[in-house]
Amino acid sequence: MVTWARHGLAPAVMLLIMVSVGIAGAQDDVPVIGVDNVVALESVVQIDYETAPEALGDLISGWLRMSHDGRRVVTINRVNDLLLWDTFTGNLTDMYSVTDENGMQMAMLDIAWRTDSSAMHSLHTSGAGYFVAETNVETDVQRQIATPTGDDLPVRVWTDTDPDFTWIEVMPATPNDLPYVMRLSLVTGEVDVQLVSAPEADPKADVRIGRMPAPLVVTSTAAGLAKLWDLETGEEISNSQVDGMPMFGHINGASGRRLAWRDPLSENLHLLDFDTGDNVQVAPLDGAYVQALLLTPPSDVILGVNIDLEPVIVAWDVTTGQRTRIGEYRACGRTPDMVQLSTDGTTLVIGCDTGLDIWRVVDDETE
Repeated sequence: MVTWARHGLAPAVMLLIMVSVGIAGAQDDVPVIGVDNVVALESVVQIDYETAPEALGDLISGWLRMSHDGRRVVTINRVNDLLLWDTFTGNLTDMYSVTDENGMQMAMLDIAWRTDSSAMHSLHTSGAGYFVAETNVETDVQRQIATPTGDDLPVRVWTDTDPDFTWIEVMPATPNDLPYVMRLSLVTGEVDVQLVSAPEADPKADVRIGRMPAPLVVTSTAAGLAKLWDLETGEEISNSQVDGMPMFGHINGASGRRLAWRDPLSENLHLLDFDTGDNVQVAPLDGAYVQALLLTPPSDVILGVNIDLEPVIVAWDVTTGQRTRIGEYRACGRTPDMVQLSTDGTTLVIGCDTGLDIWRVVDDETE
């Protein structure tokens, strides 16, 4: 049986291991980032790994998963402890590990939050197999279940609308078999849905854009036929023919229908609306590498993080194409490990080897 081990941390460890460099603002009234306020986007909290207490272990990774409401973020340390942070205060609010039946700590493969931000599902592995663990961050209730995947490798987890189920994307161990997805009961451990991954089964797809918000997937052909898929149904939701090849980008997490993308050579920045099929060239990039593209919920601003390996954040007005330099993020020893914009569009988090840099709009009222 897989078990939880909550670490008994001293109160001093739980508090303020961060540097507040701005004003976090009232938690109940956080502005959504948009074209009218993006210039007021500022770094409000920095979580500093270098000054973190030794009890937190070796903090070397900026890998993170942020809750949909932007209020919490989970990270891991070298030995796969899960650390839960409050993004308004920078406080560590919980720290725990998941161990197998032999008491061995299991490696973490992926984490996903429920859409109401009340709980997260984490995917783990050990010599004994693969497991999904759920923790409710509001009630501290936990439950775990083994995944019936045999030698196949679970690589991704996301939550279902039914709180008693979770979804897993699986890579087959047998050569030439196709990846598949399954809907797994957290109560019984039974699988009630299993489908071949439709995007992977499409013989015309040449590329799949990474880090899309599940269950959505975007693929493209070399000739520029972009397709939007639903992994849970195996259906092609929409497709659009565009000039160029969407290879890098991100879809709007709120609507799930608009895609900010750049071509392989970073010649231009585009916005594709899968509902209408319209593809707009927002601005020239002139070959500039952009590590992360993020699209606000109103789809009126595209944020770019790490431009030509410089630690900067820029914003493009989707309507005018105007580019605005927002500022520099916390210095890293390498490019960021992960960059996320919360689904509600209020919070930007940049994670790397030095810690987390949390950005929000600071307006006149919060100042």
